[in-house]
Amino acid sequence: METLPSDSIIHNIMWKISEDYSNGIFYLSLWPFSGTMMVLADADAASQLDSLALGKGLDIIDPIEKVTGGKSLLTMKGDEWKHWRRLFNPGFSAGYMMGLTSVIADEVGIFRQKLLVKCTTGQSEVFLLEDLTLKMTFDIIGSVVLLAERSANLSNSNDTTRSKSIASLFIDDYLKELGEGNLGKRENPDTTQQIKHIITPQVRLFLFAGHDTTSSTLLYCYYLFSQNPEIISRTIAEHNEVFGTDPSQVQDKIHKDPQLLNMIPYTVAFIKEVLRIFAPAGAMRQGRSNVQIIDADGRVLPTEGCNVWTLVQAIHHNPKYWKDPDACIPERWLVGPEDPLYPHKGAWRPFEWGPRNCIGQTLALLELRIALVMTVREFVIKPAYEDWDKLHPKSGIRSVKGNRAYQAVKGGGGAHPADGFPVRIGLRSC
Repeated sequence: METLPSDSIIHNIMWKISEDYSNGIFYLSLWPFSGTMMVLADADAASQLDSLALGKGLDIIDPIEKVTGGKSLLTMKGDEWKHWRRLFNPGFSAGYMMGLTSVIADEVGIFRQKLLVKCTTGQSEVFLLEDLTLKMTFDIIGSVVLLAERSANLSNSNDTTRSKSIASLFIDDYLKELGEGNLGKRENPDTTQQIKHIITPQVRLFLFAGHDTTSSTLLYCYYLFSQNPEIISRTIAEHNEVFGTDPSQVQDKIHKDPQLLNMIPYTVAFIKEVLRIFAPAGAMRQGRSNVQIIDADGRVLPTEGCNVWTLVQAIHHNPKYWKDPDACIPERWLVGPEDPLYPHKGAWRPFEWGPRNCIGQTLALLELRIALVMTVREFVIKPAYEDWDKLHPKSGIRSVKGNRAYQAVKGGGGAHPADGFPVRIGLRSC
C-alpha cells in the first residue's frame, strides 16, 4: 500500500483493509498465491474459536516444517498434537519456569554487561539494540530448552527435577511412557533414533519462535518507556521497593529469591500493555466444514476451505474494546471490571487463547520481567531514528500511525522494530 512503508508487516496492511469492514470480518482471496482467507478483526468473533483446537493449513505447515525439519507442536493436528502438547506442558508450566530464573538472569547479566561497555565513555554512539537483544533471547531459549543447570536456593524444590532442561524433562517423560525408565538408562538405539526424530523439530521450533518475538517485545518496552516518562518513573519506584535501590544486586537477589519477580504488578501490567500495542504476531488456523462464525448481526459465516486469520493488531487497537486504544496505559491491567479501562473479554490476544495458545508465553513473560528489572534503573535507552535516518537516507514512508519504530519484516517468527531499533544509551543518573 502507498500509505505504508515498503517493509511494513502484512498485518498492518490487513489492519488498514479491515477498517472498511465495520463488522470486523471479511474474506480475502489471494489466488493464485494462496487460498482464501477469512480475516477476523473482531474480538467476539475470534473468541468463538477459542475452545477449538484448529490446526494450521497445508500452505502454512509446509514452510514451517522446512525450517524445523519435521512435525512440531505448531504443525501437528488432532490426537497427535494433544499427545505431544501434554508431554511438553510440564516443562513450560509457571512452577517449572520459576526453577529456571537463575539461568535466565545469568544470560540477562551478560546482556547488561554489554550495555555497560557501551556506556564506558558516557552516552554511546548510535547502534542497533536488536543485535544484542536477539543474541540474549536466543541464548536464553537455548539454555532453558537444552542446557539448563540446577538453580540454587530454591525452597521446596526437587533438585533433580529442577536441574533438567525442558528437552531433558520431555525425554524423561517420553521414556517413562515407553516403559524404558529415565534418560540415564536408555540403551535401545531404535529408541534413541526415535527420540531424535521427535525432539529435533520441537527444539528447532522453540529456538526459531522462542527468541524472535521476545526480543521485539523487549525493544518495544524500551521504546514505550522513552515515550512515557511517567511510566518509567513508576516502574523504577516499584523495582526500588521490591529489589532495593542498588540495580547491580538484582541478579543475585533473583538467584536467592525468584519469587520477588511475582511482586511487581505494575511492571507486568506495562508488559501486557506493550504486547497489546505492538502484538508480535497473529494467529492463522485452518477452517473446517463444521465450524462457522456468527457475526454481530447474526449471520452465519462458513470457515470451510479458508485459513482463518485472527488479526490481533486490529483487535488490540479497536476503540470498541479499548478506551484510548493507541495510548500506553498500564493501569488497564490493574483496575476492576467497573472501570472503563478494564479490558474487554477476549480482546487481548498476543498469545491467543484456548488449547492451542502459545506454550511459551510463561517463559516469555518471565524473560521480560527479568530483563526489565535488571536494566531499566541502570540505563537510559533513547531511540535514535533521526540520527539513523541522516546516516542512512532513503525515500518513502517511514512510519506507521505515527510510530517510526513501526513493526517491520525482517525474518524469524514475528514483527521487528524498524531498522533494528537504533538507539543511544547512557547510564541513568538516579
